[in-house]
Amino acid sequence: AFHPWGHVKCAMSYVLFSKGTIDMKIETPIIAQLEAESGDARQAAEIIATTVHEQRHYANFGGTFHLLKFGKKGEATPVRLCNFTAEIEREIIKNNGHETLRYFTVSGRLESGQPMPTVDVPASEFNSLDWLTTAWGASPQIAVGSRFKDHVAAAIKEHSDPELVKLCQHIGWVQHSDELIYLTASGGIGVNGLNEDARCELQGALADFNLPDPVDPRTLDLSEILAGFRDVHKDGIGLLLLGTAMRATLCQYIPATFSVYMQGTTGTYKSALAGVLQSFWGIKFDGAHLPANWSSTSNANEKVAFLAKDALLVVDDFIARGTRSEVAKMHANAERLLRAQGNQAGRGRLTSKAELRNAFYPRGLILATGEDVPNGRSLQARLVYMNVALGAINIVELTELQRLAKMGELTKIMSSFLQWLALEAKDGQLTQLIELALECDRGNIGKSGHARTQDNLANLLTGLRIFLHFCEEVGEIGAPETEGFMDHATETARRLVTLQASLDHESSDAQRFIELIQIAVSSGKAHIECCSGGNPENSRALGWREVDTGTFRRIEAMGSRIGWVDGETLYLSPGASLSAIKSISSALDNHFGSSERAISKSLREAGLLSRCDKGRNTTKVSILGVRPNVYAFKIADVFDLDSQTNVPIGYDPSEIPF
Repeated sequence: AFHPWGHVKCAMSYVLFSKGTIDMKIETPIIAQLEAESGDARQAAEIIATTVHEQRHYANFGGTFHLLKFGKKGEATPVRLCNFTAEIEREIIKNNGHETLRYFTVSGRLESGQPMPTVDVPASEFNSLDWLTTAWGASPQIAVGSRFKDHVAAAIKEHSDPELVKLCQHIGWVQHSDELIYLTASGGIGVNGLNEDARCELQGALADFNLPDPVDPRTLDLSEILAGFRDVHKDGIGLLLLGTAMRATLCQYIPATFSVYMQGTTGTYKSALAGVLQSFWGIKFDGAHLPANWSSTSNANEKVAFLAKDALLVVDDFIARGTRSEVAKMHANAERLLRAQGNQAGRGRLTSKAELRNAFYPRGLILATGEDVPNGRSLQARLVYMNVALGAINIVELTELQRLAKMGELTKIMSSFLQWLALEAKDGQLTQLIELALECDRGNIGKSGHARTQDNLANLLTGLRIFLHFCEEVGEIGAPETEGFMDHATETARRLVTLQASLDHESSDAQRFIELIQIAVSSGKAHIECCSGGNPENSRALGWREVDTGTFRRIEAMGSRIGWVDGETLYLSPGASLSAIKSISSALDNHFGSSERAISKSLREAGLLSRCDKGRNTTKVSILGVRPNVYAFKIADVFDLDSQTNVPIGYDPSEIPF
């Protein structure tokens, strides 16, 4: 076979010659061949004419791309570029809430007619054509020469008319056309139900966030499900956990600046209960299949929490075990994610070009589970702490809730609730409803405990209250039932305020300072001296030990001196005491990182300092001829000493012969 471009002139010459010498009706093999070539030439001429008319620079002829070079008189000369053709079928725009990425879906065919597999190519990598070898192997060939790759990329674009496709890579509320819809893997739920045209691309465990078309809420037996959550835990936290799930759907309107933390030893069914809550977003979720885990990298958890917008995200199984560095890393990862939830801000990073990169932070609500509690007072103030004791979960009620989850009843509830929220948002009532509910629930909790704790628990009550309002409006429960469920949940919240206050006290800088001082002295890392020098009364309790030399017994100080005792008053050196306790805290894998100024302020605010000079958190005292700045305590506030005093052990000065 002859390539038609190489025989355009030959065919034309034959036609001119045949007019004068040969009868065109005579059929011979050579004539048939030349006539075919003449037809190819006419086709090529038509392609060139069409291409020139359309002001194109590239032609598809014989299953290959050609560059058209135009002479001075406008005549076109084709130059072969490659042995294939390709086109961009779809131009896909993917948005994850921070970044907008563009991809081309490319299909192609070799000159022989063999089709090549369809491939998605990042738009930023398309022009280089490096993806050709990776996606299609060695079969596609590009002519050797300057800028031939550029011409092939341009030819593909010129001969493409791609469909524009926009995809979200996160779940949650987005604006679609003229309405607000809630995206999951199945589509978007709005006032008219499930819109499958609202495209969403989710990866990994997020692909299991999949909600069905809403159903008539009157078919869901909401009253029985509410009762199940009320009774699933003997301390009553079930309704608050239900409020946690429903509060997550409201983050579009008021972001959640807290996380919920379920702590309990293994075998308490905390993960199973967390799995029931997660199954509101998909029937594949259960206690053994949850979307995130503390064993994942911190970057992975940050990204998943960012993409799980307006949804509950269970991060399961926080256990600080292993080597010292592994334990420290575990606590650091937990602090990073949970603090990002509380602050609604991620960790700032730079690109390879030293430009600021968008930070990922949780845009839904995190429900964490674990056997240990992450370190840090300020972090724990950003948590709603719920204790799950052994035997506290009602197995019968839990099993029934798990059965409903597997049947898809909980996903139907969530879909119907989201449709109702979309309708409320369209009418402009939702934000006002949330704000009024929050104000009401803050007042119901009271003013005891940390202000942040009150607000956190009020948010959970608000999630429950909005859901109860939905149940009441669709006619599934009445006002008395709503009031009963809210009273039960509010009473539980008040108890949690007291529990949280106890945790806050235990983790405060002041309390940790006192506890670490006690550990340092009792472990022999530090001691307290008498103001006049030597061992004090109750010396054994203040860091001294008895030594038997064989001839006599004496008292020796253990570790470094960190303070002095004068009657009922204890003076601690700020620098020496801080040095001792920082070493102890690091050995315990819970580093005490507060500065001297922060500790001084915390001790004073806790009412532990018995005396301070004006404008200072320390006082000057005369000790052994010098006047250092010290912390002044009542010794009973730091050490629990026996009422009996110990007689100092050692020589009586009058017995010393020299």
